[in-house]
Amino acid sequence: MCTKILFQILLSIAIGIFSLNTYADTIEFPEEDLATDTISILTLGILPSQIGLITLAIGETLIGIFLIANWKPRLFIGIAII
Repeated sequence: MCTKILFQILLSIAIGIFSLNTYADTIEFPEEDLATDTISILTLGILPSQIGLITLAIGETLIGIFLIANWKPRLFIGIAII
């Protein structure tokens, strides 16, 4: 039982750190084009690319913070995987 809880906590923290790192990568590296193109396709061009990129960055940051804080980890691990 204790091992399972420890594993869940470590998994939450690892995915949280990955999400925060992904946010930093989105701003600095050319994956920004992939993210903006994908958002544009999914929203049928209704959402401007910069707003979509900011929304993506905020979402990934919140996922990372909530996972590191271990607040409702099952929910946010599911959201992070999707």
